[in-house]
Amino acid sequence: MNTSGYSLTGDVSVTIPRFVTPIRGINIRTPYVPRTKFSIGYELLSRPAMYNLNAFYFQYGYLWKKTRFLEHQLNPVSITYVLPTKESVLFLNQKAQDLAIQQSITKQFLLGGNYTLTFNNLAEKRYHTFYGSFNTDISGNIAGLVIPKQDSQRLIFNNPFSQYVRFSLEGRHYWKLSDNLTWVNRALAGYGIPYGNFSTLPFVKQFFIGGSNSLRAFRARTLGPGSYRDQGLDTARLLANQAGDIKLEYNSEFRFKPTKLVELAAFFDAGNIWLKESLAGKEEGKFEPSKMFDQLAMGTGVGLRIDASILIIRFDVAFPLRKPWLPEGQRWVGNQIKFGDPDWRKENLVLNIAIGYPF
Repeated sequence: MNTSGYSLTGDVSVTIPRFVTPIRGINIRTPYVPRTKFSIGYELLSRPAMYNLNAFYFQYGYLWKKTRFLEHQLNPVSITYVLPTKESVLFLNQKAQDLAIQQSITKQFLLGGNYTLTFNNLAEKRYHTFYGSFNTDISGNIAGLVIPKQDSQRLIFNNPFSQYVRFSLEGRHYWKLSDNLTWVNRALAGYGIPYGNFSTLPFVKQFFIGGSNSLRAFRARTLGPGSYRDQGLDTARLLANQAGDIKLEYNSEFRFKPTKLVELAAFFDAGNIWLKESLAGKEEGKFEPSKMFDQLAMGTGVGLRIDASILIIRFDVAFPLRKPWLPEGQRWVGNQIKFGDPDWRKENLVLNIAIGYPF
């Protein structure tokens, strides 16, 4: 069965080197030129054997810097229309059994705004450099106050709109131990609070884990939520749609560059995703603070990177150390490593091929 997929994104934007606002007198004092940005765009996530997910969006916002390293981006108007198409029979059958998929992959509007604060001094020649980003995203709060319910849902143009508050935080530390050795640590946290029309975040705003830029010992969207695992499907080959409203992730990586063209890496990844509310069939996916650390997945591996001047070609091989879906007391699997066993390699070794660094 072909379950490969791809995504396409295109947008057109106009940037004006000043604040364009209906409110007079707004003038943020900064040595850098503030900007106003208008954007329209389209994003396609296509899984030919499953579905196409189309997202049409418009944003209007402001960008400004207070210092050389600190940047603000405020989009008071952000409108997205999500439209799934070409849903296969296999996907529709799975959708009918999975409330999380029903609510996240459906026609809906996202009506709100977002704000991002970014600190970045990675271009500096220092032993310690940092990157940090905080984002808050809201949708449907004003519309939910003024639009009455129709058959238990609030609609706009006969389509429901998503209502949520979503926060995400990322921090990275780059420590240059020597001229050719760097230790990089990254931590991410995300928390979404869906309410009103849906009990989960929309698919385009959900958190997922696994893949070449996340927990590399697990394939993208096959891990979680919590200790949940669909035992009836090989999720790595079939649907791979697992997503959540809450996310925790930590990555640590040593990068050693013996030559100008070749870089070697050793890494450790940990994390998981969870649902804010318990859903039928995925009760193990509900976030419970007392079980959070016991439900973390962990993996490790090594990498080879080829520096082709204009881009980095990356090969990372990873395997799991901890599988949160196994019974309690059996989740650590480091003592089961058997590189010489083809069955173990088929089930556990994951090769990630990507362009650029994972973080």
